[in-house]
Amino acid sequence: MSIDTKELNSRLWAEWKNGMKIMAESLMKDSVDLPASLCTCVLGNENFVQRAVIYIQRKSYIGKFKDYKTRISAYETTVMELIEQVNKMLAGANAKPWYQIGAPEPTKIEYKSTLADIIIDGDDRLENTEWGDHAIAAFEKLGDYLNNIMNVLEAAQKEIAIPDVTGQDKYDMTINAVAKHYGVTREQILSFDRSLLVATARQIAMYIVRTHNGEPFSSIAEVFGRNSATVVFGVTAIKRRLESEPELRKEVEEIIASVSKL
Repeated sequence: MSIDTKELNSRLWAEWKNGMKIMAESLMKDSVDLPASLCTCVLGNENFVQRAVIYIQRKSYIGKFKDYKTRISAYETTVMELIEQVNKMLAGANAKPWYQIGAPEPTKIEYKSTLADIIIDGDDRLENTEWGDHAIAAFEKLGDYLNNIMNVLEAAQKEIAIPDVTGQDKYDMTINAVAKHYGVTREQILSFDRSLLVATARQIAMYIVRTHNGEPFSSIAEVFGRNSATVVFGVTAIKRRLESEPELRKEVEEIIASVSKL
């Protein structure tokens, strides 16, 4: 059974979004924070209360860590299956006798799980004053690990992407058209200028090359000098504004029309 490139790309992108969701949800979970002063007033024993709060926080962190790691493990399994399909496609695309002199070896996305190596120090007794630092460090490592999985997905998307020799032209035309419409320069859009006008123009340019030209987020991020998460945020922000701001929607439609005529 042949593997459809477009469908596989869509699945890679869907899993990338799932990774963003898992990461966002993990960051939204607040740690347990009991007001010690209030508890002291009620219980009248400051030392006992502080130790109790620390104990509850530690148990909470263990639970959050286990939940986060379990979700990443399930996510990683799905991603590894996709990477296997990508490698099969790449091997098929390069199915010429690469062992011959001068022939390139087929491209392959390398990935090996090391999730089992991320653990919290098992000594969670109250006497172990360094336990909290170990827990936080381990939790942050899970975030870095998840981000690495998402980077692998982006690499896979780039490998199976259909080459587009006019891709850069599309970026140039769109960025120039947006710059002209809003009275800013191309350099400002590609800079880190955060003024409202320039930031809006930048997000609109990202939105158009994504929704109108169908460029992948990873490529947009590379052209604009940002990370993919920033591009996703910008495109989503404009999409939401278009639903409630008819004037902005009209401006975007005019820019798209002007680019289409080029």
